[in-house]
Amino acid sequence: MESFGDPAHGLTLVAEGPDGSLLALAHLIHVLDPGVAELAFLVEDAWQGRGLGRALTELLVVLGRERGLVELRATTLTENRRTLRLLASLGGRVRRTGEPGVAEVRLRLDGRGTAPSAPAGGSLARQRA
Repeated sequence: MESFGDPAHGLTLVAEGPDGSLLALAHLIHVLDPGVAELAFLVEDAWQGRGLGRALTELLVVLGRERGLVELRATTLTENRRTLRLLASLGGRVRRTGEPGVAEVRLRLDGRGTAPSAPAGGSLARQRA
């Protein structure tokens, strides 16, 4: 369990409320691919839609660049439209996976584009509706 908090493996951001309650977690987890990390976050239901997830994700993008990462990846359910919209708005490309109802989003941090592919679950325009 100690390696989970080891900065060499990634980092975790925690958002606390004024009373010390946990509002959100955001993780940047290094994977075996050089220059790549997995992005994961969780926002308490009552705090969703208030910009907390966006702020944490944008901070992880900055921290990822500072660490020399070139790509962030996130795996989510295709029905999680809010997460798909957030990551797409930051330049992420949605890709289908081999699992039904699961999408992977790749977000380049080095300015290079990721080859576009058909978004999981339909077009992004439809997902934004």
